Amino acid sequence: MTAFKKEDSSNCVQTVNNQGPNSALKKGGSNFSVDAVYFICPLTNASVSKSGRDLHIKEAILMKFADDLIRASIMMIHTFNKDREKIKIACETLGKYIDNICNNPSEEKYRKIKLQNKVFQERISELEGTHEFLQPIGFERKMLQVPRQENEDEFYVFNGDFPTTYEELRQYKNELLNAEPVRAQLDRQVRVLQPSPQAAKFELPNDFYNLTAEEVKCEQQMRSEAVEKTTMLRTKAMREREKRREFKKYNYTLLRVRFPDGYILQATFYA
Repeated sequence: MTAFKKEDSSNCVQTVNNQGPNSALKKGGSNFSVDAVYFICPLTNASVSKSGRDLHIKEAILMKFADDLIRASIMMIHTFNKDREKIKIACETLGKYIDNICNNPSEEKYRKIKLQNKVFQERISELEGTHEFLQPIGFERKMLQVPRQENEDEFYVFNGDFPTTYEELRQYKNELLNAEPVRAQLDRQVRVLQPSPQAAKFELPNDFYNLTAEEVKCEQQMRSEAVEKTTMLRTKAMREREKRREFKKYNYTLLRVRFPDGYILQATFYA
């Protein structure tokens, strides 16, 4: 349930809803109907602006390292890296390393990972968070003599004396494979506006129209796909889906409900 508190001294009144105290009214001096688009960070429950959302989540994940190195590194892998296919391959490869150790506890070769190995370099090393994951589960970086060579190379070596059990390793592997990126939830910013000429105005800030770099990239990809589809035979259903998608030009919308007594209830939603 949403609770509302009416106050006579302002055109806007503070509200409290089921999303917590961060959804309360942000009072400001602008003439906009809402200051900006805000999001709720699931790790801190803080309400942050659209422009500061990604930085806040990154800082919140890094702060998690003080409490839980392994799960913070899993968040880091899935959130800091944007290419979902590369993340999938990296997690599956890390999972294979863990399987090799658990299934072959007496085999020394499965306890070592050469850092200059092509597979490790291409699948693991390039992604943020992978090194932070390997170390707390029991891997140590060491310089070792390479067989049949005079030089040494750097390896990750699993420490057999590390307190992590095989059951815990399998659990970490499952968490790694099934994790999702940390995403902020849209802050509805529920407000009640008293009847007044100012409350009747409906102006939105640039946050409702401007696209982030990631959104522009997604839009460009959609346009490229649309060009490719012009050379394909499409069914009526396919054409109708594309037409509906063309109407979606904006990501956010502000909805208002006017009550018989003139009070207005408004909240932010995805378009």
